[in-house]
Amino acid sequence: MSSEERLYDPDRVVVGTGHAIERARSRGVETVEPDDLLAGMLLAVSRFGIVELGTRAVDLFDLGLRFDLPSPDVTIKPRYASGAAAVFDRAVRIARTDGSTRLAPIHLLVALADPAYPLFARLLERCAIDEARWRRLLAAVTPPTATAPSNSTSARSRAASPGSPMPDDLDALLTPDEAARALGVHIQTLRGYIRCGRLPAFRVAGERAIRIRRDDLRALLEHLRVAPAHADP
Repeated sequence: MSSEERLYDPDRVVVGTGHAIERARSRGVETVEPDDLLAGMLLAVSRFGIVELGTRAVDLFDLGLRFDLPSPDVTIKPRYASGAAAVFDRAVRIARTDGSTRLAPIHLLVALADPAYPLFARLLERCAIDEARWRRLLAAVTPPTATAPSNSTSARSRAASPGSPMPDDLDALLTPDEAARALGVHIQTLRGYIRCGRLPAFRVAGERAIRIRRDDLRALLEHLRVAPAHADP
């Protein structure tokens, strides 16, 4: 997989979030901060500890990050600090302006370009660049060739259950009511999935209501469709 494919791979957002959770827990806390997200996304898109951005390469060892870590447990329900939740909110808006239909690591890396975050400030210092140069490096990354519409359509058809298709605008975040309607379950059933950790959810900065990513909802939907088959004798 090329560097461009890793940066635009939505599945690596989940892997990066897992790394962020592990980093937070290594500090003895359960709440993910923006620095944890940045470390997680860099690890998720790196190869042998190197993140390639065009002609420039970022060595994660220089940032004090190890790449040879065990695979993160992506089933752990994340708890985001308000700053980290705000990063996700910005990243979703960036993805929309980028014309992307799904949130990818590159959008989070743009949203995390803030010298107020210690790890990002260290990255700028080690690479001898400024915030604008970092954004230009990311802007110069060419998105991989899009999947043909027919394949995309069939993939969505396989993921959606009859009578409750997944919406097409995959970059949006869902409210619990919207997620319950998409799954075709009662709102209390959905809240039960969240409480027991089967469905990740987080709070957007400045709002009391929680939000759910469509990728997480699709993963749960696929699990619910497959689970009965395992129960058969």
